[in-house]
Amino acid sequence: MAEAPAASVDLPATWLDLAGLKPAAPLAGKSLSQTLRTGKGSAEAAFSVWDDGSDTALTTRQIVEPYRLVRTRRHKYILWESRREALYDWQADPGEQRDLLAETGGRKIASGLRERLAARMRETSDHAMAWLGWT
Repeated sequence: MAEAPAASVDLPATWLDLAGLKPAAPLAGKSLSQTLRTGKGSAEAAFSVWDDGSDTALTTRQIVEPYRLVRTRRHKYILWESRREALYDWQADPGEQRDLLAETGGRKIASGLRERLAARMRETSDHAMAWLGWT
């Protein structure tokens, strides 16, 4: 089960599903209840979003650039608001020390993950589509 991609956005959907409740409106996340029950994950990818709020930035004096992220069972692709990208093999490099974008095959993997991320962003009407220049 540890290799099943999941994100914190999946937790509300999971809790409602486990409680036998239906959400009042569509949720961004997917229920992980089946994975919890069987120990096997069927999800092929998990998605994360970070939009730094000004209150946090002012309080901590740190600004974290907004990003979108997709993680599969093996790779993690990050796309920041500035359009900076990173790709990691989180199984071989859990400390994310080696960005694979400069290595052979890295661009191809990143391209496929970028397409999955774009599809997810369109599906969820993500406002970041605008700052990425995607429609």
